[in-house]
Amino acid sequence: MASPLVSTRAAPTSTMSPLTPTIANILGPSSIGIILASMIYGVNCLQAYLYYTRYSNGDGAALRLYTSCIIRMVDSSHVILLVMAYYHYTVTCFGDLLALSIGYPYVWLDAHA
Repeated sequence: MASPLVSTRAAPTSTMSPLTPTIANILGPSSIGIILASMIYGVNCLQAYLYYTRYSNGDGAALRLYTSCIIRMVDSSHVILLVMAYYHYTVTCFGDLLALSIGYPYVWLDAHA
């Protein structure tokens, strides 16, 4: 009689291979992310426009400067860096898996500075 704590069945073996990195596996989610980030950037631009045309009358100069310079510049540079990195991988290094594993140097320097 078998003990209830010990299973007599064999462990299931996996027939699926681990996910191998391909260009589609890496650049596909990146393209979706860039599209979503660009859409959010457009909504953010619309909000900034509506703020300046309708709601900024009572706000001080410091708040208007913050919304125009700081937030707009950070958001714009984010989208620019995304597009630069995607262009590097899809056009400059087209089909090169080694370039995908190394990383984009400008984004790496910006992220680690």
